[in-house]
Amino acid sequence: MLKSSRISIKALLLILLLLFGSLQLLANSAELNVYAAASTTGPLLEIAQAFEKETDIKIKTSFASSGVLARQIEQGAEADIYISASKKWADYAEEKDLLVPSTRKNFLTNTLVFITPKGSPSALKIVFSPDFDLPAKLQGRLSIGNPEFVPAGRYAKEAISHYGWWEGFQGNKRLILSKDVRAALRVVETGEAELGVVYGSDAKTSDKVILAATFPKDSHKPIIYVIAAVNGCSEDADKFIDYIFSDKAKEIFNNFCFIPLTKK
Repeated sequence: MLKSSRISIKALLLILLLLFGSLQLLANSAELNVYAAASTTGPLLEIAQAFEKETDIKIKTSFASSGVLARQIEQGAEADIYISASKKWADYAEEKDLLVPSTRKNFLTNTLVFITPKGSPSALKIVFSPDFDLPAKLQGRLSIGNPEFVPAGRYAKEAISHYGWWEGFQGNKRLILSKDVRAALRVVETGEAELGVVYGSDAKTSDKVILAATFPKDSHKPIIYVIAAVNGCSEDADKFIDYIFSDKAKEIFNNFCFIPLTKK
């Protein structure tokens, strides 16, 4: 009976040791929740993978339009890092006391382009001039992100308005507004729209569209991406922000046609 009791105690101790080891392992496995603008999907997934290998810190990504992400964080989403394709939405998040101001950095810029479906019969040559009536010359529909929440859509509306074209697309169901810039891209890929406005980096990711024209820089405000830690974030958030400015991350961003900025 005594021998049996000793065996039971040893078994119990072994179970406790294994349980303690598992708890220690869970405690040591850090994880960061990164809420990022949809246009950064490609490079961010590669950067997250590289960061995990170098630091053993897990990265969990959530991609959507910058406005939607800011609202999700405002409503209590457990984010550690916020990446916005717009200073406007970064300002919104900071004004709502959602961000750690000292960690906020501008880190990327981009271009704004027109795209058409690959193999499209349309041979429309776009001229960036108020004398060129794009709504009249375009036979199909135009796809952009919803300007209310999607930075790419807001830049698109601003640039299109710059040439006096915006009003021509109103009220005739020829304007398709998407939930984020990647959705706007997909609308063109499927041929549902004859023309779309996305970032140059998005056009680069697809072999189903052709870059038709690049908007002049003076037609819209500068495209600035912002990164910041979210209030209540993990202490490892700073490590990821620093990594975003590393040579490895810059190389990945360059490969996706983003233009990295120097940390200030």
